Amino acid sequence: LLCSPAAAKGGALTVLGGAIESAAAVDTPRGWRQLEGGSWLRTPRSAFPWGAVHFIGGAALGAAPQLVYDRLLTEIAERAQVAVIATPYTPEQDHNRLAQQVKRSFEDACAACE
Repeated sequence: LLCSPAAAKGGALTVLGGAIESAAAVDTPRGWRQLEGGSWLRTPRSAFPWGAVHFIGGAALGAAPQLVYDRLLTEIAERAQVAVIATPYTPEQDHNRLAQQVKRSFEDACAACE
């Protein structure tokens, strides 16, 4: 699967991104809840969040921020007592379209939290 011609064309980041996406489909970390728009929500355990942080991962690792950045984002949620909205994305050439998709996903996540 990882040695497919399509993976070879994209290079190491494509292979890594594919592996992370596969892991994300199988395992959901505790404390994270997937929202309708595709974003992930992590809230502090001990208090009602006073605000929100929007996290957008990068390159291949951005496909599953709830897995790759779990420890960092959980620490932010717990120490700052904020909700963390992690929006996965796959890099593409059309930056404007990508920005609109991420914005829409974040707005959907905010609406789901109200």
